[in-house]
Amino acid sequence: MFRVNIPRDRLGIFKPVFLELLSEQTDKINELSFKLYIKGLTTREISDVVLDIYGKSISRTIISNLTNDLLLKVDQWLNKPLESEYYAVYIDALRLPIRRDVVTKECFYIVLGLRKDLKREILGVYQLPEEHYSCWNDIMKDLKKRGLNKTILFITDELNQIEKAIYNNYPTALIQRCITHKK
Repeated sequence: MFRVNIPRDRLGIFKPVFLELLSEQTDKINELSFKLYIKGLTTREISDVVLDIYGKSISRTIISNLTNDLLLKVDQWLNKPLESEYYAVYIDALRLPIRRDVVTKECFYIVLGLRKDLKREILGVYQLPEEHYSCWNDIMKDLKKRGLNKTILFITDELNQIEKAIYNNYPTALIQRCITHKK
């Protein structure tokens, strides 16, 4: 029979080094699992990679739970409340290749705000198939719903009817073309 003496302290802040190492390894496994999931690996493939690298078996259910937790955090960020006023809001859409069954290009709408304290903040990233007036109008409605009530200036490209989408939701805002599109 072995007897283990566990140190005690009055403040209760003693932590065994071994447990800290295990915690760090678990965090690394979780991070690796999520990165592999984002790259498109299946839960079974991720489990095999973790077994090869760490010699530790991780179930597909655990991997699914990890990715679901992180996707929940992403959703919370996408729906976070916004400040009521921004000096300027930059809006644009990028067409990026996306792999589903085949690789196609889809639009990612990016909205960046300049706060009153002059700090920049990403207000939203939206993925929609094409850049179109109705998509921008839906995005403007979402910004309004999340708390953006007023902005002095929208900086945008020359998409047809983008001004209409802005003025429908922010009638007092000014619109400026970005320098690249002005040239």
